[in-house]
Amino acid sequence: MARQFVGFDTLFDELNRVSERKEPNYPAYNIAKDDDEHYRIEVA
Repeated sequence: MARQFVGFDTLFDELNRVSERKEPNYPAYNIAKDDDEHYRIEVA
């Protein structure tokens, strides 16, 4: 993994944790994990 991305795995873990809450969020978004190194954030 490139040096400039160190620590982003915990950021994405936190975003996933927050996105699993049952509270309504605005704007609607999804966090998709493409593979172990790639994530995609989709905003409606």
